[in-house]
Amino acid sequence: MPSPTFSRRALLTAASGLTTGLAGCATFEESGSLPLGDWPQVARTPTNTAFYPNATVPSKVTEAWDAHIGGWPYTSPIVGDGRVFIATQNTLTGIRATSGKRTFESDLPHEPGGTPAYDSDSSTVYVLAYDRTTDEEGAFVYAFDATGGNRKWARKVGDDAVYAPTLRKGTVYARTSNAVVALSNGEELWRYNGLEPLEYPEYNISDSLDVTGNVAPAVTGDRVYVPVQHGVLALDRKTGKQRWQDDVKYALGVSVGERGVYAQGYKQLRAFTLDGSGRWTRDDIGGTSAPTLSGDAVYAKDGDTVRELDPKSGETRWSFDLRTTVMSSPSPILENAIIAPSHRAVAIRRGNGLKTKLSGRKLWETEFDPAQTAAPAVGAGRLFLVDPFRQRLVAFESA
Repeated sequence: MPSPTFSRRALLTAASGLTTGLAGCATFEESGSLPLGDWPQVARTPTNTAFYPNATVPSKVTEAWDAHIGGWPYTSPIVGDGRVFIATQNTLTGIRATSGKRTFESDLPHEPGGTPAYDSDSSTVYVLAYDRTTDEEGAFVYAFDATGGNRKWARKVGDDAVYAPTLRKGTVYARTSNAVVALSNGEELWRYNGLEPLEYPEYNISDSLDVTGNVAPAVTGDRVYVPVQHGVLALDRKTGKQRWQDDVKYALGVSVGERGVYAQGYKQLRAFTLDGSGRWTRDDIGGTSAPTLSGDAVYAKDGDTVRELDPKSGETRWSFDLRTTVMSSPSPILENAIIAPSHRAVAIRRGNGLKTKLSGRKLWETEFDPAQTAAPAVGAGRLFLVDPFRQRLVAFESA
């Protein structure tokens, strides 16, 4: 996972006295446009870091356009090659990132189980879906052409629920209610069976809507890490064989960084080495999604609070009160700030591992209520948020 270079850190250290002394200055430059690259899956990277290196949040944003998305937004938006994709109820929609013009609208046989994933090499959008009402027809992975929205293939992967896919080098990794599956071009590579559904009463918003839409495996070069019932499981990426497993209370999310594995549940946040040895535990922090990571910090959502933690010790560096309970990851992370959904989407300054007077302070907030179960996405020079009550996708640009 990329992290800031030594020269940047050295410059910041040398300038820290000046930065601390000037009330209006930020640690990083807050000008220019939002990054032009992609946000191809729920937490941007296969390891669920939600980190966008070498990019900054501008000092102000303004609404660029909005687009009707035709249904309740079960998932977060993703961005790829100048387009935005979002799955709502029984529809997958493609939208041009610059203009908000719809490029396609394709029917889904069932409701999406989690945020889609986009593969640039094959121009394919992958959606995991199932019948949320009866669970009678099973769970499927659907592959759609990203240009016209035509369905390429469908593959049944289970008999019950599915969550968000993770994509790494053309392979789709999917967590179902009772298994983990790896697929390539619609063919199953391996399957790990015997899991229990991630069913915790604390996560249910209603009988038909929970907060598992952003649950996705974290995939590295040699491992697949998945949340399981009250724990985290590590599998061999090539074979699907178990490598290790450990306990996490009410586990619902896992992410992997340079310093190890971080798993969060409703009652606990734990850090492990890559081989499964415990590093530290916080029993006073719990949330409904994976923690997100930069090279120098861990960001964990705890009810109505976002916290920056030291990745080595787990100690809190700063916290920010969002004033409402948030049910998605505090992402994205850019060099100078994180963007978290709350009663407004709010950009929160971060010190990039260096504690300054501005760390944990609000940079700006939007003027409407975004979906608290859908994480923001950044890409194509825009910030994308979901407005659930008006069923629209809203794009912001630097002001």
